[in-house]
Amino acid sequence: MQAGDVLTWERTFTEQDVREFCRISGDNGAHHVTPDEHGRLVVHGLLTATLPTKIGGDLHVLARNMTFTFLRPVFTGDTIRCEVTITRYERQESRAEIAATAECYNQEGKKYWKARLTGLSGVRKGDSPGWRVSLIGHVIRTIWANVLCWFARTVAA
Repeated sequence: MQAGDVLTWERTFTEQDVREFCRISGDNGAHHVTPDEHGRLVVHGLLTATLPTKIGGDLHVLARNMTFTFLRPVFTGDTIRCEVTITRYERQESRAEIAATAECYNQEGKKYWKARLTGLSGVRKGDSPGWRVSLIGHVIRTIWANVLCWFARTVAA
């Protein structure tokens, strides 16, 4: 990995995803549970924020900071493509400091959100990196783990 690398991932958000996220997060805002005039639900912003965590997880990156700017709503049925661009990769003794930007686009090419991300790669069990994982990074990883567990249960059923 090096500065300038671009990693992508996309997924389509479903009504079942939103309803399960409502259950997991407790966020049952009317816009998440009541369909609009087109029969769509608004997808939770934090559910869409799991897109870069999937990319980071594939690279074994432990999130430090994640700052999102949401520009427009995502609706059920939308396919969202996330592009993560590595802006800094500094190798240290047993790990690497990573910084990146991320942008997500819907199927029409409209930008949904943008983010700045930092993290560590190669953290070994027992390492004491001397920092605390940001609350939002922890919440997103926890939510994503629950979503993956739900998906595994659904597929197995």
